Amino acid sequence: MTYFAKVSSDGTVLDVIVADQDFIDNNTESSDDHSYVETFMDADGKSKKYNYASKGHMYNSDAKAFHRLQPYASWKLNTTTYLWEPPVAQPSSGKHEWDEGTQKWVAVTE
Repeated sequence: MTYFAKVSSDGTVLDVIVADQDFIDNNTESSDDHSYVETFMDADGKSKKYNYASKGHMYNSDAKAFHRLQPYASWKLNTTTYLWEPPVAQPSSGKHEWDEGTQKWVAVTE
């Protein structure tokens, strides 16, 4: 069995299913508004597409990459990993949350 993302024509992942390639080739409804793209749990960006697809994520067909929606306006998509990166690196110790207003990481107290 293989994982396939049902991707709309605008690149939005509508669903992820488990199916045989034969099912995808022969039993899915044909439509101009979506297609099925294989996705890999162990995606590595080299031999396999970037990132595992999830409902609501986006698919960039040129890069053959799945990625999440942009979490904050200031974050940039790293086109090597297809992961969103903040303008300031997250501190390595403690728990922090991003504050878009101040463009800083704020310590979270438990």
